[in-house]
Amino acid sequence: MKHNNKYYFLSSHRTTVGNVSREEIFECVRHYGFTECADIIKFLHIFNRELMSTAELIFLLEKTKECLNNHDNQSCYFIPLRKLHQDIIKKIHQTKPDYLPSPGK
Repeated sequence: MKHNNKYYFLSSHRTTVGNVSREEIFECVRHYGFTECADIIKFLHIFNRELMSTAELIFLLEKTKECLNNHDNQSCYFIPLRKLHQDIIKKIHQTKPDYLPSPGK
């Protein structure tokens, strides 16, 4: 739902990805004006389920990776997005440990 150029979640319950809720993912990416972050926000609104599948987590991972690859200049501005990316990797490892390299990479 969009109101006054801000997105609001349709669901009031907190759902988590690793140590991060959907609302916290939204709060992290909404501050960045990049198209990849807009894609994440749209995705969170469309797939607003209590639990995310591995495929949904992989989509979020790929979008954060794409955004960081395209825009990250290693400044402090991108620290929250980098942390979110690592948290998603950790969650995927909890569900499919052999899918990705270790979280530090």
